[in-house]
Amino acid sequence: MIFNTVEEAQANCRYWQEILRLQDWDVIIELVHHHELNGVIAAVSSNEYLKVARISLLRAEELRKEDMDMESSLVHELLHVHTKDWEILNRKYEHSDVLQEQAIESLTKAIIKLNRKTVKICVVNDALRQ
Repeated sequence: MIFNTVEEAQANCRYWQEILRLQDWDVIIELVHHHELNGVIAAVSSNEYLKVARISLLRAEELRKEDMDMESSLVHELLHVHTKDWEILNRKYEHSDVLQEQAIESLTKAIIKLNRKTVKICVVNDALRQ
């Protein structure tokens, strides 16, 4: 899924905030240029005490073909909000940051896949009812 506007990204973010139980967070989405992300396609900064987060997503026109799923990037960054406390472990244990990224990426893929299957089933069921 591609977001061409911040409004599209923000609407999708609200949808995923509900699914991931982050409705009480104030999450701001911004679409940014490549040079603003230091070589990554998305990033999040958050404050768990204020329950605010800012997610930066690389603009669609600057994405490589294999990175075109902005929805996955968004979900990935939202999951980082849940795992922010793991950063304490990252400072203490070698390679725990890699383990955190692997866990988040696996969860992201599973959640997105399940959600897209559910949406397809709902569309088919709606079509059969008509």
